[in-house]
Amino acid sequence: MTDAQQSLDGRRAIVTGADGGIGRAICRTLLEYGASVAGIDVAVASLDGFRDLGPRFLAIEGDVADPEAVGSIVGDVANRWGGIDILVNNAAVSISKPLFEVSVDDWRRTIDTNLSAYFYLAQRVARVMVSAGAGRIVNVASVNSVAAELNAVPYVASKGGVAALTRALAVELGPSGITVNSVAPGPTEHSRNTAAFRTAEQRMIIDRVPLRRTGLPEEVAELVAWLCSDKASYINGEMIVIDGGLTVRI
Repeated sequence: MTDAQQSLDGRRAIVTGADGGIGRAICRTLLEYGASVAGIDVAVASLDGFRDLGPRFLAIEGDVADPEAVGSIVGDVANRWGGIDILVNNAAVSISKPLFEVSVDDWRRTIDTNLSAYFYLAQRVARVMVSAGAGRIVNVASVNSVAAELNAVPYVASKGGVAALTRALAVELGPSGITVNSVAPGPTEHSRNTAAFRTAEQRMIIDRVPLRRTGLPEEVAELVAWLCSDKASYINGEMIVIDGGLTVRI
């Protein structure tokens, strides 16, 4: 545990995409700093390891791309804990296809999960935060918010939208004491994608990273936790890139 300013004791957080590598790391890090965490995902079976933390962790199964489900989940969490102090929008899908192979369903699924869901959660949670006069919203964007790659049109478009949504929310919610920021990870390694980074194409990406490695979920999670802490109380509307220098290389 770090100093008092970094402590999240007593804070109540919602984390979406909680069953992914970055999502799990965010949940664990927020818990370690003292927050209570409601982790949401379409499947939460592998989150059982957090249950030994007792009432400070809730595993909630739900589709954040469904606005009705979002309303119900946010209402239940707010009623159970008496409020919500932190929202981390992290849920995402990535469909890798050339432009002319992208179906309407591919497009809709990506935008619904990666962008629309962030709006649904932010709108509902912000109502709770406005009543309290304070709050932290952190959206997980991507280096693809600022740089495109091949075969990823829906993903790149959705993550660019996350960056813009972050700025718009920051302007709208700032007067209510709510900060809204985003983090933009580059290639990040975890158990589900370790093999992918061994392909020739992915190795080429890693070779372009000045630090010559992928990021770790825990590194992203620490940045998210910092943005949720009192240390970052005057940071609003920003996107912080965490990619080992990938996007600054010419």
